[in-house]
Amino acid sequence: MDLDVERGDVAGFLGVHIERDEPNNTITMTQVGLTKNIIEALNLDPKRKYNTPASKDPLSKDLDGDPGDATYMYASVVGMMQYLQGHTRHDIAYAVTQCAR
Repeated sequence: MDLDVERGDVAGFLGVHIERDEPNNTITMTQVGLTKNIIEALNLDPKRKYNTPASKDPLSKDLDGDPGDATYMYASVVGMMQYLQGHTRHDIAYAVTQCAR
C-alpha cells in the first residue's frame, strides 16, 4: 500500500498497513489515511511539532473552562482516534479514553 493514500480509498482511510522487517524481526502497523484525516479535521499543521504534556491524573469536568467553539466535530474526531488507538496506536489509549469521557 502506498503511503500517499487517495482520499476515496476505504482501505487507505481505515485500513492498517503492515510492514514486516525480516532482518530485525519487527512488524510496524500504520494507518496513514486515518491519521491524515484526524490532522485535517483539527486544522493542525502536519509539519509542526506540538508540545502535549499530560498529567497521569484522570481528567475531571472543567466547570470554569471556555465553552467549545465548534470549529470541528469533537465526537467525530474522538471516534477516529478511538479506532486508531484500538488498531495501531495503543500508546495513545489513555489520552484518547480521557478525551472520550
